[in-house]
Parts: sequence; C-alpha cells; structure tokens
Amino acid sequence: MCAAPSCATPSSAFDLAGRRTIHELEGGSDKHLAEYTNPRSDRYTTMVDRIGQRLSLTSLRYQELPDLVESIGLPKERICTYCWDGCDGPCRAPKGDGDKKSSGKKDKE
Repeated sequence: MCAAPSCATPSSAFDLAGRRTIHELEGGSDKHLAEYTNPRSDRYTTMVDRIGQRLSLTSLRYQELPDLVESIGLPKERICTYCWDGCDGPCRAPKGDGDKKSSGKKDKE
C-alpha cells in the first residue's frame, strides 16, 4: 500500500521504479530523498539513468511536478502528490522555506 492514506496503489513503495532504484543506490536509506526529486541534482540523474538501463531504454525523462500540476488544472493543494514530494492533500512549505518543497504535512484548520 502506498504510504499516502488516500492512495490504494501501488501495493509497495518498491513497486515504483524510482523508489526501488533509490533503495538500491542508497542501501535502504531515505536520507537523500529530496535530492532524488530535484531534476537538476546528480542523484536524480543517476536514478533516471539506472532506471533507463534496467528497462533497456535509450532515453527516459520524468515530467516535473509543476508541469504535472499545471496540466491537471487544479491547485496543487487539491492534488495528492505523495509520490513526488510526500504530500497527501493540502500541504504547504515549512515556515522560512520560501519556495522550497512542501513539508509533506497537511494544513491544520
């Protein structure tokens, strides 16, 4: 089961190619997850290259989160982006983080 409470699939985080590859590269540690979500980081590039090799692809690219949100046409706060940034529903960046990634925690009303 996906760790997001509202998600019914996949049955395991390791069903996701990215999470499986991060696990292989980091030896099971989640210490550098944020770097793997940044398309401009070396870790992200390594992950995508490894997935492409495993699938025997000559090229592989992932859509970036802001582009995905724009294509859906809803505010990000109304979309579960847990697989991308750990946010399941309404999320906001921690105070002082400016435009950095969301905290992965729901807003409290």
